[in-house]
Amino acid sequence: MCPIKLKIMKTLTINIGLGNNPYTAEQVIDRMANDSSYRLMAYQIVTAEYEGHPEETFVGLFEYKYSRDSKILSDFENLASVMTQECIAVSTESMEVLAYNPSHKGNRYKFDRKYFKTIN
Repeated sequence: MCPIKLKIMKTLTINIGLGNNPYTAEQVIDRMANDSSYRLMAYQIVTAEYEGHPEETFVGLFEYKYSRDSKILSDFENLASVMTQECIAVSTESMEVLAYNPSHKGNRYKFDRKYFKTIN
C-alpha cells in the first residue's frame, strides 16, 4: 500500500486601499486575477479604515506556492509602490505584516488585526 501525500493549500489575504491608487477597483481586480504568482480565489470591495479615515479597499484571498515569507513580503512591497500605497496588509498562516512601499518615509505601523478585513 502506498502512502498518500496530501498537498496543503497555502493561502494569504491582502488589503489594498483604493484611495490614492492610480488603478480603479476593476483594474485592481483584473491585475490581481491575472497575476501568475498568486491565484485569486475570492475578493470583495469593502469600506475599511486607514489613519482614522474610511477608504474603499480591495480584500483578496489567494493561493500561493512559495515557501519563503520574504518572497511574499517583497512582492507586496513592490506592489505597494506600483499602486502608490503606503503599505499593503498581508496575512498568511505564518505572518501578519504591513508590506511598506520601499519609498515610504513616514510613520510605520504594526499589523493590527482589528483593522484587517477578511473575506466574509
